[in-house]
This record gives sequence, structure tokens and C-alpha cells, in this order.
Amino acid sequence: NSQRYVQVLEAIFESAPQILISTAFLIKAQTDTVNLLVVVSLVTSFWTLAGRVAADDKQMFQEEWKRIDFGKCADFYLPFNIRWFIRVVMWRFLEISSRIVLLCIVWINLGGVTIFFLVGFEFVYLAIICYGLGTVDAM
Repeated sequence: NSQRYVQVLEAIFESAPQILISTAFLIKAQTDTVNLLVVVSLVTSFWTLAGRVAADDKQMFQEEWKRIDFGKCADFYLPFNIRWFIRVVMWRFLEISSRIVLLCIVWINLGGVTIFFLVGFEFVYLAIICYGLGTVDAM
């Protein structure tokens, strides 16, 4: 699906770098007040990235893990599907946010060249896997 592929590229090459730069800026900012626009941009980029990755995860799960289903789930008397919450929020949201925080810590302490080599190494590694599998789904 070409639309899915374009959305994945947007998440990788726009949202992910923007999240990294905004988070590093917020960590390094020496002021007590933070510009609301930076925070809104960070949250929007994070929502885009996490939503895209979580949407791609749907293919690997059974039907009861795929949708939030407000009002249709009786698990633990919650108004939504707890399995969806675990998959999207507890798994993908926390996994992506922990990666971003780790990259920011490395960037702040070791510099941008280190981030360039880490991301470059991961890209080459994933390109080799994609070539071996014959599909770009590993990216």
C-alpha cells in the first residue's frame, strides 16, 4: 500500500527527528518558562509517530487487541478495551518514549556525531535485514 508507505516515511523522517530535537531543546533549555508551541509540536509529533507504529502493529494481533471499542468492552469494568490500551499505550508509547529519552541523553552527553553514527548503524542494519527478507516491512 503506497499510502501506508508514505505515512511510515513521514513518521520516520519528520516526526522522529522533530521529537528528538524538541525533547533535547526542552531538556537543555535554561529558562523556567517553556514555549507552548514547542510542547504542542512535541506532543503532535509523538502522537503521529506512535499512532503510525501502533497502526502497523494491528496486522500482528488478534481481533480483540486491534480496536479501542468504547463502551463495548467489559474488561475490568473499563469503558474501553484494555487490550488496546496495553498494546498502544503501555507497549508502543512507552517503548518509543524510552528510545527518545535514551537518544536525547546520548546526544546531550556525547554530541550529535554519536547520534549520527548510532542512527546510521541502525539504518544500515535494518537495510541489510530488509534486503535479506525482500521487503521493507522491517524498517
